[in-house]
Amino acid sequence: EGSLKTSIVHYTSDSDPRMKQLEQSLSNLLGNYMQLAADTQEGNLVEQIEMIRTQYPEGKEVLIEDASSLALTQDQEEQSRNIGYFISIASISFLFVGVLIVDTIIQERHYKVFSRMQLTQLRPYEYIGAKYLVAVVSVFAELGVFAFCLRFLVKREYAIDNWKILLILLMVGITFSTLSMFVGIVANNVMNTCYIVFSIWSITSLLGGAYFDLSAAGPTMKGLSNLMPQKWALTVTKMMMQGQSKAYAVLLIAMLAYIVINSVLSVVGTVKTVQD
Repeated sequence: EGSLKTSIVHYTSDSDPRMKQLEQSLSNLLGNYMQLAADTQEGNLVEQIEMIRTQYPEGKEVLIEDASSLALTQDQEEQSRNIGYFISIASISFLFVGVLIVDTIIQERHYKVFSRMQLTQLRPYEYIGAKYLVAVVSVFAELGVFAFCLRFLVKREYAIDNWKILLILLMVGITFSTLSMFVGIVANNVMNTCYIVFSIWSITSLLGGAYFDLSAAGPTMKGLSNLMPQKWALTVTKMMMQGQSKAYAVLLIAMLAYIVINSVLSVVGTVKTVQD
């Protein structure tokens, strides 16, 4: 025969303040049952409990979703991870496209082509702008390859259309190709540029959440993650999966922000190199 004191054992696993409310609810419930057992004849206790349960109002569960929430279904989470891997692989290809353009800049410096251009009153930002146009054309050429692969080689469907994936890759491509150009302008050496951009790709992919979710990370890690292009690419991906129309505005703002930052740094790096 069991004891009422040992009928329920409560183990506290953490310092959740709701535990006190749970203990109070259990205490009230058991107290009611004990009082019912004392007032009810033997054998009718179960019937009395069932009768009391029928008198309780039926509860209705209502799910309220926050408009800013990016909670996805399990299938969407899996697809988001696959797109994250795709973004990570695409980003390194965009980086090395920028390295190829940097090689032409370094060669033009070596053979004094840039110095002769300055005799025509060519401004540094005009020179960098011309190289950026080459980078943008190269990015669109790569997007054409990715579009072919998504259409004919990838045998699975994603929660968003292929053109939306390509739109996200456009932001990633322009960001990383111009970033590698800035690195090359400062490094002034193709081999060193390759080492640096590969390190940048490794770090940004990890901090950007391309391989694993960072929702449980600390505030410092999350702050660093918000600076990574992959993080914004994945955020826009999740917003598109939920059908949020503001995803395109977020994508455009993020792309313009990275372009402005990379452009300013590239122009400053070019001016400083010429002065040296």
